[in-house]
Amino acid sequence: MSIVDEMVVKIKADLDNIFGEVEKISNAEDAFAFISTVIVCVEKRALEFEDLTGSQKKEIAVKVINSYVDMPVLPEWLEAKVISHAIDMAINILNKYVGKLWGSVIPDETKS
Repeated sequence: MSIVDEMVVKIKADLDNIFGEVEKISNAEDAFAFISTVIVCVEKRALEFEDLTGSQKKEIAVKVINSYVDMPVLPEWLEAKVISHAIDMAINILNKYVGKLWGSVIPDETKS
């Protein structure tokens, strides 16, 4: 199992601990909250691996989010592009309003 696939499994387990069962995302606020939580989980889990690149972390986040979100009118490759852009927007918002070190100031919801 690759590092990316291993991380996807771990992040999905973290999300199950945080949310129980992820419900349907019905608005932009829920989507941003979910995407932000996934990003924080990826950043926290990435500390386990020294050589995980930014592109690998983004690939993990895209795969995790894509496994929970279904856009039936779009092919999978286009869903991944849309999710990738949503991740970029969420990271830009976090960087703008919280700062570049947001991963260290957002509470760790993965610990219960």
